[in-house]
Amino acid sequence: IIRFFRSLDIVVRDLLTGSQQPPLVLAGIDYLRGLYRQVNQYNALVDEEIVNDPEALTTQALHERAWAIVEPIFTQARQDALDAYQHLAGSGDQRAAHTIEAIAPAAYFQQVDTLLLPRTAVQWGAFDAEANRVTLHPERQPGDQDLIDFAALHTLLNGGTVYPMAPATLPAGAQLAAILRY
Repeated sequence: IIRFFRSLDIVVRDLLTGSQQPPLVLAGIDYLRGLYRQVNQYNALVDEEIVNDPEALTTQALHERAWAIVEPIFTQARQDALDAYQHLAGSGDQRAAHTIEAIAPAAYFQQVDTLLLPRTAVQWGAFDAEANRVTLHPERQPGDQDLIDFAALHTLLNGGTVYPMAPATLPAGAQLAAILRY
């Protein structure tokens, strides 16, 4: 069992290790969880566990129990990102961006470290990478894309972190907010 868990741990680390390490929650019977903990080398293994045979739970029930454990971790990370943005913006640091005109190109050119965006907002427009120009439209035009989704996608593709938020929790006056790498 220990050899199997060592192999499993390697696979888990290969799948989950990167710039962001999502929390890992163990579910299983007592002695197996304990054996896995002995060989685990993944840094984001959480202390709290699901004390159940996972095969006795539905996928939905397993997800609900795991989410109850990790939700506070994600909530704190989002709050830390918001606090960091507000600190940078409050001190006039140029790494704090708050318009789609600044954020879309920065995301494309791998400059966005952290992106805070409203969950339901859409901003139609186009980004011309060669001219480094953003064109906005109030309604969708032929060839347009949602530039907020564009910024989120490029942030993730380039190793950044994206936090969807309720629009009311974004900084005052910000359409969305980003912490730039430089």
